[in-house]
Amino acid sequence: MSHQSDNLHKPCGQMKDQGLKTQKSHPPLMELILRLRQLIDDYSRQLKIRHLQEDLEQEKQWHSQDTREQEAILVQLLGEVANLLQAGATSSLELQLPRLPLDSRGGGGQQAQLPRKPDQLSHQLSDSKAAVVSCDLSNRGIDISASYKSSFKDFIAYQGDKYHEDKNTLGLINLGLSENKLCIDLLTERLSRSDMNYIDDDLLQYPDWSGHSFLREEVARFLTYYCKAPEQLDPENVVVLSGCCAIFSALTLVLCNPGDAFLIITPFYSGFTFASSLYVNVELIRVHLDSEITEADTQPFQLTVDKLEKALLEARLKGKKVKGLVLINPNNPLGDIYSRDSLMEYLEFAKRYNLHVIIDEIYMGTVFDESIPFHSVLSLESLPDPNRTHVIWGTSKEFGISGFRFGTLYTHNKEVVSAVGAFGFLHSISGITQHKLCRLLQDREWIDNVYLPTNRSRMQEAHRYITDRLKTLKIPFLNRGSGLYIWVNLKEYLDPCTFEEEQLLYHRFLDNKLLLAPGKAYMCKEPGWFRLTFTDKPLRLKVGLGQLPKAKTKSQNVSHQSDALHRPHPQVMKVIQRLQKIINEYILQLESRHQQEDLEQEEQQHSQNIRDQEAILVHLMCEVVNLLHSGASSSVELQLPRLSLDSRGGAGGGQQAQSSREPDQLSHQLSDSETAFISCYLSNRGIDVSALYQSNFQDFVAYQGDKYHEDRNTLGLINLGLSENKLCIDLLTERLSRSDMNYIDDDLLQYPDWRGHAFLREEVARFLTYYCKAPDLLDPENVVVLNSSLSVFLTLTMVLCDPGDAFLIPTPFSSGFTLTARLYSKVELIHVHLLRKITEADTQPFQLIVDKLEKALLEAKFKGKKVRGLVLFNPNNFMGDIDSLDSLKEYLEFAKRHNLHVIIDETSMLSEFHASIPFHSVLNMKSLPDPNRTHVIWGTSKSFGISGFRFGTLYTHNKEVVSAVGAFGFLHSISGITQHKLCRLLQDREWIDNMYLPTNRSRMQEAHRYITNKLKTLKVPFLSRGSGLYIWVNLKEYLDPCTFEEEQLLYRHFLDNKLLLAPGKAYMCKEPGWFRLTFTDKPLRLKVAIV
Repeated sequence: MSHQSDNLHKPCGQMKDQGLKTQKSHPPLMELILRLRQLIDDYSRQLKIRHLQEDLEQEKQWHSQDTREQEAILVQLLGEVANLLQAGATSSLELQLPRLPLDSRGGGGQQAQLPRKPDQLSHQLSDSKAAVVSCDLSNRGIDISASYKSSFKDFIAYQGDKYHEDKNTLGLINLGLSENKLCIDLLTERLSRSDMNYIDDDLLQYPDWSGHSFLREEVARFLTYYCKAPEQLDPENVVVLSGCCAIFSALTLVLCNPGDAFLIITPFYSGFTFASSLYVNVELIRVHLDSEITEADTQPFQLTVDKLEKALLEARLKGKKVKGLVLINPNNPLGDIYSRDSLMEYLEFAKRYNLHVIIDEIYMGTVFDESIPFHSVLSLESLPDPNRTHVIWGTSKEFGISGFRFGTLYTHNKEVVSAVGAFGFLHSISGITQHKLCRLLQDREWIDNVYLPTNRSRMQEAHRYITDRLKTLKIPFLNRGSGLYIWVNLKEYLDPCTFEEEQLLYHRFLDNKLLLAPGKAYMCKEPGWFRLTFTDKPLRLKVGLGQLPKAKTKSQNVSHQSDALHRPHPQVMKVIQRLQKIINEYILQLESRHQQEDLEQEEQQHSQNIRDQEAILVHLMCEVVNLLHSGASSSVELQLPRLSLDSRGGAGGGQQAQSSREPDQLSHQLSDSETAFISCYLSNRGIDVSALYQSNFQDFVAYQGDKYHEDRNTLGLINLGLSENKLCIDLLTERLSRSDMNYIDDDLLQYPDWRGHAFLREEVARFLTYYCKAPDLLDPENVVVLNSSLSVFLTLTMVLCDPGDAFLIPTPFSSGFTLTARLYSKVELIHVHLLRKITEADTQPFQLIVDKLEKALLEAKFKGKKVRGLVLFNPNNFMGDIDSLDSLKEYLEFAKRHNLHVIIDETSMLSEFHASIPFHSVLNMKSLPDPNRTHVIWGTSKSFGISGFRFGTLYTHNKEVVSAVGAFGFLHSISGITQHKLCRLLQDREWIDNMYLPTNRSRMQEAHRYITNKLKTLKVPFLSRGSGLYIWVNLKEYLDPCTFEEEQLLYRHFLDNKLLLAPGKAYMCKEPGWFRLTFTDKPLRLKVAIV
């Protein structure tokens, strides 16, 4: 059998000889490669020396930059004072005062620009009117929190006060949210059928990050059929993520560098603005459409190529780097459908200027006027530029299941597929949800004969009812035949017709318990337009529309009485106006001085450009060597530098630029990818994302396509490197198949609270109270639920750190944390190295003590690092160590002394299998040293072996952190159905305590005993602590010499023998030769692997 290997217990020398027999490189070629490597090393050393000299001169500039930051803080504080005065004086006027980032070198994720544009000081950082002041959040976190509250505060209020015809007749009716609630009865019935409730091993375990192959295949078939594609679409061109906004965010991230731009037609879906601001820092340049009919515009809000040309020209004149165009077809919020000819014109325009086109077709199935044909981009026989055309689609609109959190990408560009697929690591969907979606899309008979005709009929009826009522009320509107909404003109309700009055009207609707979506939220150029969703139940439509006349009457009354009700006191208004004048004069003075400073700084840019060219040269030379080397031999790994093509942050995904480059920067690789990656389509950032993904997950991807199975694939890969618990899948399958798990209702199918459904957060709080032995009942309002523990970690680092800030983290640690920090948050993880050697201070191998933390923190500060926190794992992810209560207190006291946040990952909490070793959760402590800076992560992937559920949760006492992390549920939420199943699972204490935990513990003990006995027989040293799903194995005796290069060779040799183990280097272990071996697998697989 191919899994069997006689080499596992052979001396290293014998093994190495066998591994290299057929891989000898050609001597002259190898000599050439080594000479070229020496030349590159010499060149790199010369560059470092010269750069050190240049950096001394550049330090002078930082003083000027620091002065600018202080000025920005002063302007911001003055602006906030004025806004607070204004809020106290009147709510009807909005002062346009600047709100600037506290960190002008990129605090919000944007790359720093030393020459500031003259108008930069007069722009607001966000649209939030209220000041957000925080001692715990970073500048970036403050902005995210403010943006979230500004964008979603009324949605949050709606989630807690929904109208219900029986339970809450005084609740909010939401006709602003684009949801289709007309056929929930049909969907509930279909999703409740027996074929939907299938469970197997693969659905409960880690998926392919691009989506399970069965779902991608069905999506390709579905889009081929309903988009009328001329040929069968390729499932390899499909990526599945947790929502269309997650797809949009990932696309813009890999196609653009920070500061690049996309053209987008206004009005447009406001979620794109929020999605682009969270992570990617891509500017959306608006192509404004007007309602007025002219000679050129034969209908309201008409898009023409001339408008695209004009917008592109204006953007380029302003120095914008436009990378693409965003189209929504059918349009949201207008409901327009583009003709085939128009589509081709827009695509030809994009091709002329080498622009990507992202076309959102999520409303494809909402066309209810059968006289209007819909043409998908995928129906075109010949795309002008197929490699730059990317289609987004999802089921939330036409199927009314926004709560499924499903979005998909189809593109012919394999590079884009690979790069976007990388984000499944943080945006994937539970396996159970993917199975249900697959079964739904497969059922063409039900779709064609039941769902689509019924949905179309009900949409027509609801649309007719609403438009008749609008006509009766003499309210103008756009009458289109697609979408879930009507674009309504309420200009007659405004006096004067301003956005301030539009906002007043919006709040008047709110006062009458009606939510509509104002045009300003969609960047509409004209005040007075609102989006009104008509795909709701008849009673709610009737009650909601009944509020329109009330709001109009009260709005007019308010307008007539504005002098009495909204005019501020004259003396207060004088103070505000004087303060505004002072601020504006101060800004003009600053801009004048900054322009003079910028002229001086331009000289330095020349030097920086030379550095960039040098970096490119070194990069290309290294790629040549690597390509030569890959052709010569695959057995030796050359350690050559791989530098970013854009050393000012272009490949860094928002990392701040550093004029003073660290001396050793040229000798570091940007990624661990061994192969060159060149792309005409991806941005520098996209290239790095793709390279990172390939280097970290190429073997995981291979495993997904070639899994060992005792019947179907006995020659497949056995993965003992992945931390998964497969010992009790039989118990979990039985429990998840019970009838209480299959409940469906309206709320589960619709948009959730972004922090997680209230019922799940309440159950998580009870569960953690009980199993963590918390002294008091934990508060559900301190819980946030996202799609994996790594997503929780990512969002915490996003809101606690600005780009370039750092966290201390003891090594070895999960490689996923490194990838997460590099993909998105740009937070440096400073390694606190733990060693095997036992000393007077270290009484056991890899021991963490406070002295090591103090030393690492001091060294980091000496290097100028801004350390914001500490990451801990308990139980430890590798050694299985469980921290004592005293040790935990020492680490937390250390963090408090230095005002550091502590992120403590307790995901492996219930994985201890030796009862003699007690586990102490941080939540068990009666008094935390610094509760507002202590944040606990937990999930079910390890304790319950359901990594395929994609569930992680945060518990923190800090309400600001809860709110800021909760904002990311917009891109990282879990389907409502999965949340319900998790809630039912965690509720069943009897099954957990009497069935699952004792059985799981017994099977872990048995598997652990089997593996450790085998290791002892093979005389392989290991560490075992009595918790965790793995054993930390020492294979140094297999390395000759004992280097990381030899460790990589050994790893590859295991792969050749169809065995995946996890090498220590991947976990930043300082000593070569250590491997993580997962023992919580089925006995047969353990037996086949270990021999």
